Amino acid sequence: MLRNSSEIAEDITVVSKRLRVLQAELHAAKEAEAIKRYGVSVGDIVMYRGKRHQVTALEPSISSLLLRGSPERKDGTFGTADRSLYNEWTKIVEDSKDA
Repeated sequence: MLRNSSEIAEDITVVSKRLRVLQAELHAAKEAEAIKRYGVSVGDIVMYRGKRHQVTALEPSISSLLLRGSPERKDGTFGTADRSLYNEWTKIVEDSKDA
């Protein structure tokens, strides 16, 4: 039985939506594994080339973790610029204020 173009377009829409859902689930699983493996997550503070950066995104690959982060401004806040931090970052462990 032949299908008309509107049925085919509808099927493509359904498959496209399912693909986006699966891609989001895969990215979330990779990110969770990266958090467990490397101990860093979005919002953490890391040192990169002598400067503090706040992690804005994790981009896990098979063998490493690429971080994206915003550099610290002179006033101590973090900017909106987004930088690739590659493999040269070190997580900063903040001292607990209630200790």
